Amino acid sequence: MLNRLEKGETLHFGSFSVEDGAITLPQHKFWSNNGLPRVRRSEVHAWSADGRFVVGKRDDRKVHGSASYIKDWDTHLIEHLIRGASKKGAAKLTDYLKG
Repeated sequence: MLNRLEKGETLHFGSFSVEDGAITLPQHKFWSNNGLPRVRRSEVHAWSADGRFVVGKRDDRKVHGSASYIKDWDTHLIEHLIRGASKKGAAKLTDYLKG
């Protein structure tokens, strides 16, 4: 997974996509065209709810995505990477495991 992120690939988990330095999250608006904003990794926060790992933009409650722990592969791994990188203050997910 980390090798693919370092190579610049985008990984998909549930309703969101992850790149090394950014996450693409769905935007949920009423009576509007839902967009897919690309959010820097430092602008997101993560939590768990209803058997899902949820990632959202800190300053916009309508921008969030989730992945099921049961139905989506590697949800636990991406959760560990996102939460660990946030605690460490890493700019990129791959920086979390580097020295």
